[in-house]
Amino acid sequence: MLLPVSDLRQDLYCRRVVYFHHRMPGAGRPTAKMEIGKEAHEEEQRKEIRRVLDRYGMKEGTRHFGVWLRSEELGLSGKADMIVENGSEAFVIDFKLSSGEPAEGHYLQVTAYCMLVEQCLGWRTGNGFLFRLPDSKLFGFRIEEERRERVRRAVAELRRMLAQDEFPAATTQRKRCVDCEYQNFCGDVW
Repeated sequence: MLLPVSDLRQDLYCRRVVYFHHRMPGAGRPTAKMEIGKEAHEEEQRKEIRRVLDRYGMKEGTRHFGVWLRSEELGLSGKADMIVENGSEAFVIDFKLSSGEPAEGHYLQVTAYCMLVEQCLGWRTGNGFLFRLPDSKLFGFRIEEERRERVRRAVAELRRMLAQDEFPAATTQRKRCVDCEYQNFCGDVW
């Protein structure tokens, strides 16, 4: 069973989203925020084509948008927003519509995409980037072994939870439930 890379972010936000996504595919109703995010991603891709790569620390390279990656070994699959490569080295940029500081789940998601790039495409990755769409702020970070190990542990834990059909606790941060695509399925919260 391959997990979508987005499950790593969702797991830290609310593990029930991951559970419902796998146990009741298609049951969640897309939120307005999800639609706005999709449109913002498409617009950002159009803008990104005209930009220079200096902001990412690379003089030359090729941009690849919406790259689907999958690895049985890692147990992950997903579509990277943007990969920039120069033949031997690459980095992943993930576009985020949020206005706050990136959460750890966002960093794990980019780390997972970098791991997939290395495994599937053979390009070395050392850095990842989160691009906050509302203000065009870029958050760069090193892809450290500690985060790679956190990705591996998270995948193993989610696969275990799903294999054992273990219903997880809801997030303790109830404000997250207000815009959740699965809010109608959490009777103990509402």
